[in-house]
Amino acid sequence: MATVNKREWTTKDGTLRTRWDATVYVPPLRDPETGEPTGGAPRLLSKTFHRKGDADAWARAQEGLKGSGRSPVVTRQTLAQYLTGWLETSVAGQVRRVTFDSYRASVSRWILKPTNGAPPIGSVPLRRLSVHSFDALYTYMAEYGLRREIKYLHGIVKRALRDAVKRNILPSNPAEYASVPKADASGEVEAAEGVGKTMTREEAGRFLLCARVERLSALWHVLLTGGLRPSEAFALRWADVDFGEGAVDVKRTLTRSVDRKKHPAGWAFARPKTAKSRRHVPLPAVTMRELRAWRGIQNQERLLLGPEWQDHGLLFTTEFGTPLDLSNLRTGSFRRVMEGAGLGTWGPERRKPRSGPTARRPFTPSHRIYDLRHTCASLLLMDGEDLLTVSRRLGHSTITLTADTYAHVAPQRAEAAAARFDKMFGTA
Repeated sequence: MATVNKREWTTKDGTLRTRWDATVYVPPLRDPETGEPTGGAPRLLSKTFHRKGDADAWARAQEGLKGSGRSPVVTRQTLAQYLTGWLETSVAGQVRRVTFDSYRASVSRWILKPTNGAPPIGSVPLRRLSVHSFDALYTYMAEYGLRREIKYLHGIVKRALRDAVKRNILPSNPAEYASVPKADASGEVEAAEGVGKTMTREEAGRFLLCARVERLSALWHVLLTGGLRPSEAFALRWADVDFGEGAVDVKRTLTRSVDRKKHPAGWAFARPKTAKSRRHVPLPAVTMRELRAWRGIQNQERLLLGPEWQDHGLLFTTEFGTPLDLSNLRTGSFRRVMEGAGLGTWGPERRKPRSGPTARRPFTPSHRIYDLRHTCASLLLMDGEDLLTVSRRLGHSTITLTADTYAHVAPQRAEAAAARFDKMFGTA
């Protein structure tokens, strides 16, 4: 039998507070045939809610479990502890490596290790979670304009707690009815891609100039001038390059897999992110020149290694012919190019133990590798390219996504449009 009682009290400042206490009697489990107890002592489960509707829903869910012959499991796990285990047992190996890393990064930032000021929802026990727990977190994130990230995190948490309900760890999913702010055209980028920061035309020029001294100069040119996702560029084959037309065909992506049984090499090809991600991307002459030069460099490396070279037919490879890894590029070639172009900040000098008198100043790039894609789109739009062409170049599923993602370019385009009318008709 479930009961829901209203509790009211007045605080010292005269504010009237109201809470709803839901209590459910849980009898011991019994054998469906003999009716004999099968273990477990009778107990009372109780939970406090801000709203009567939430209390009633929880009580009904508990009664439903009793009616089905199941008894809710009482757990002391916190949300952070549960999500950590859920990611490792239910997600790892079931999704692409980049998706898994994205899930883990979002959960870590807002639940496992929340940023300063964010509600510490991760320390709340599962059995004490409520709709208001998530409302408080989402309200905090919305104040910083992170509406798309709210939607992304909410999808992860809702899926995780849905699994908890299936496993009888929770009677109901408190994230189902949380208030998720609607996404707006505030210039935020796709949640899985993270918040983007684009280079100016002058910064992009410096970046490409410094890239030419790097072994992977062609890769940086393709990413910045082609707008490809890094995983798409890593999966390109030489057969996908049309030197006559000056273009590449994007047909697949390269994913890193944590499931060594399914993918012993640790990587695999996969379908593109969306159907429209399969596309023909024209490249400028400067990028095609870099690709021709890169073909000569790769041929020399192949001859040098001989039978040790691993031939997968890939366009961009390591010195051994194996696929590139995004994490290695961040700390290697990309960092060197950004450092040479002066696109970042220098920290104070550090002397590491046993390093002798040599001091190093840590360098933090001002942009990410993925920002080359955003730079490509922003520069094209600011130069007057139409939205549909840019959307197709990026492989977005809809033109609306492109418009929302690059809404920050709209003011510059509006000013350029006004300048064109001045050029057409002159000043009044």
